[in-house]
Amino acid sequence: MPHDIFISHSFGSEDALFNTLSAHIATFGFVVFDPTHLREALQPVRAHPDDVNELHSAFRLAGLEPPIHFESADPKLFELLLDELGKHHIFMILWSVDYSCKYWTRVEWKAILAMGKRCLIVQVDETPLDDELARAAASGHIPFIPWSDSEPLTEVVRHLVALSEAPHQSGSHLGEVIDPITGMVFVRLLHPYFGAFEVGKYLISNIEAGGLIPEHASRRSTCSDHDYQPAVFLNTLDAELLCKRLNEIDPANTYRLPTEVEWEFAARAGDVTCYAHAAQLRFAPLRARTSIRGEAGSNEWGLTDIIGNVAQWCSDDADWQEYNGWIRPVLPVSIDGELCISKVVKGAWFRARNPIYFSPSYSFPEPALLRSQAVGLRIVRERRSQLSPNSWND
Repeated sequence: MPHDIFISHSFGSEDALFNTLSAHIATFGFVVFDPTHLREALQPVRAHPDDVNELHSAFRLAGLEPPIHFESADPKLFELLLDELGKHHIFMILWSVDYSCKYWTRVEWKAILAMGKRCLIVQVDETPLDDELARAAASGHIPFIPWSDSEPLTEVVRHLVALSEAPHQSGSHLGEVIDPITGMVFVRLLHPYFGAFEVGKYLISNIEAGGLIPEHASRRSTCSDHDYQPAVFLNTLDAELLCKRLNEIDPANTYRLPTEVEWEFAARAGDVTCYAHAAQLRFAPLRARTSIRGEAGSNEWGLTDIIGNVAQWCSDDADWQEYNGWIRPVLPVSIDGELCISKVVKGAWFRARNPIYFSPSYSFPEPALLRSQAVGLRIVRERRSQLSPNSWND
């Protein structure tokens, strides 16, 4: 029975490698499909008739009814379509210099990793892998074919066949644990590629931040000044100091900021729709203050305020931002006379109104030294003895 392989990359149909790879894979009974065109088809100003035809084909293949007018389609359409397609398919990430420069392809592969989809990474030129992709490739749980002068077609097909026949589990929630030393509550998660980690059930509160960073008491925001409202006006140096002090208090564990993919995996909680569990927040009245942490409810894995109270720092450097569909560099900026790089921030804040901010896939850069009333933090705890990604029943 044919398998449908969805290739997420930036090559057009005229690209020689794409044609060669597609033709070779097709001879083994696989159907090759490029979802990059689907993104273009959802933007009518740039949509080519061939893209629209491909979008119709994708809907039929997924067993879905295409909308009559794509230009007025729900913005969740693309990820919902990818979800339906991805339930039975393999995503192949062809990493190249062009692929690394497209904004939407970057969003797609990060979402593919965060959702724990079956995927294969093929490096088709000498462009170094993004740090998160490199980590995924090094995990040994995602097949990775490095760049070489000869096209590794046989290796690609071998891995595709193995992936299509192997059982796959996209992620798991393993319950909650209270740290006996710090009293913090963590939700234990198991990612199929990155293994086990524990993410804070709650945002770091003012009382927690003040206990670890005494200077924070004088920096409380008027919009978030209750002991159990989320701590804001914390930059990444504050986050590092807070984690360092937790590591000193509890040397058996390592405390740190989440990576972007870890944050999105936790935020989605197995949900692969665009807005996940925060869709209702798009229509919440504009607020002047943050909420007491936990009051706004939690997602399916018990994480509170994951989207919609304050945005949260991630550990990834944000050396790019979106500009007309492309990635452009984010240059160092001066904060209080000191140059700094930017870091990734995810999750909508209490005054956000644009629906795209509520997507778990959405991220934006903020200067690492910036202290903002819109940004707080949630921390990750790693145990010294980690679960294996294959130890689902431990």
